[in-house]
Amino acid sequence: IYAVGATLYNMLTGEVPVPSNERSSGDELDPLPSSVSATTRAAVEAAMCLDRYKRPQSIEEFLALLDGGKRKPKPKPEPEETALSGSIRVQCSPAGAEILIDGKSVGTTPRKIGGISAGRHQVEVRASGYGSHSWTVVVEAGSIYEVKGALNAIAAPPPTPAPTPPQPNPQLSDPTRWIVVGLLVAVVLGLCVFFFAIRPIATEGSNGGRAETSATIGGTINGHDYVDLGLSVKWATCNVGASSPSGYGNYYAWGETSTKSSYDSDNCETWNKEISDIKGTSRDVAHVNWGGSWRMPTKAEFEELLDKCIWTWTQQGGHNGYKVTGPNGNSIFLPAAGYRYGTSLYAREEYGFYWSSTPDESYTQDACYLYFGSSSRGTYWSNRYRGHTVRPVAEF
Repeated sequence: IYAVGATLYNMLTGEVPVPSNERSSGDELDPLPSSVSATTRAAVEAAMCLDRYKRPQSIEEFLALLDGGKRKPKPKPEPEETALSGSIRVQCSPAGAEILIDGKSVGTTPRKIGGISAGRHQVEVRASGYGSHSWTVVVEAGSIYEVKGALNAIAAPPPTPAPTPPQPNPQLSDPTRWIVVGLLVAVVLGLCVFFFAIRPIATEGSNGGRAETSATIGGTINGHDYVDLGLSVKWATCNVGASSPSGYGNYYAWGETSTKSSYDSDNCETWNKEISDIKGTSRDVAHVNWGGSWRMPTKAEFEELLDKCIWTWTQQGGHNGYKVTGPNGNSIFLPAAGYRYGTSLYAREEYGFYWSSTPDESYTQDACYLYFGSSSRGTYWSNRYRGHTVRPVAEF
């Protein structure tokens, strides 16, 4: 829909519109000519809205805007239940929230989605200004699975009070004030001399003279840095394949140790296979690629990270993600790297998907992963063929 709006904008102005990623950084579109009708202007602006949830969700809706509301979008008939498929009916407030099934957008609430293959699926509902929620459902052929719920509105942060300007101290005369300032300068200079005098002692260690912020924060294993968060394992500072904490790194299907051009069930090595926990094995991508004592985290270790740490949605290195601060005050950054399905990359800068080493032992197509967005996080089960990122851990 955005591309349709951009094409119409180009036809009306003769100018190529600013890309959406540059607009999100502050660049604005030039206004449409005054000769353009209000109806057309509204349709183009809606189609090019930066918030994709506020854009028309189909060509029919876009054409209805161009017609000034005279044309009513025709709802697409949903396939009925068959001997091989079923349906999912999603009734979740607020109305108009986006529905995703197995990561693919299928419409807005409330809606019945037919033609769903029998088996396990992941249903997600999300809306701008609200949190998101996911369900793992098992669809039976010839039946309808009901999904009901309500998203929680995201509270706006309270306004930051204006700082109170410093007031002069009437009790200090001008000469006294200068004496106090002189003493403060002397104290600061003394602290600086003390700091630089002891700094070589604090930073020199057994790491070939390499400077470390503190011996308790972390170190290096087999050439890769870790942070001690005060938990049961050491957490790596980077994803497998990344050169910085904010880098996405590589994407891997569960139980596979190399990347590929397409991610689907046909080329997944572990699809429909009974496999126990893969930590430290030849299927552990962290252990195979990084060596040493590095391995993939377990479901329990992800849950420890969720339960015992403070999670702050922020930006680092130009990427969205979470700063995760452990009980001891040390932290790591997990970028919202999205996931790969087929040949495409989805949900980057919006959501993070990190594999654990733990399989779903009752369903041989799934494995456990850490999921997070700006307003939600948890451990879930997903199809093993999807390409997720990996953040290694190591034992103490």
